[in-house]
Amino acid sequence: MELPGIGEKTADVLLSSRHGHHEVFVVDTHIDRIAKRLGLVKENAKYSEVQEAVKCFLPKSERIGGLLWLLAKYTCRAQNPKCKECPLIELCDYGRKHV
Repeated sequence: MELPGIGEKTADVLLSSRHGHHEVFVVDTHIDRIAKRLGLVKENAKYSEVQEAVKCFLPKSERIGGLLWLLAKYTCRAQNPKCKECPLIELCDYGRKHV
């Protein structure tokens, strides 16, 4: 991260995809959104706070992280989320208010 233009997300992407660091969890816009909607973090949470909250929320599994990403991208969309179709609706602060 000492290189210009390299932030936490880029460093995590490189560590996880190029170097096989499985303990690294990349937080993109989809994961950030779902973490906030589930109430895992506050709206103003920083990258590292979201990352830690999601890692604590999920069992240690790459596949589960990928499934959460797919859920965030296709069901818990930024616009017109499909809350009625979400398997996490009972855990979701946002979804319970919007169904």
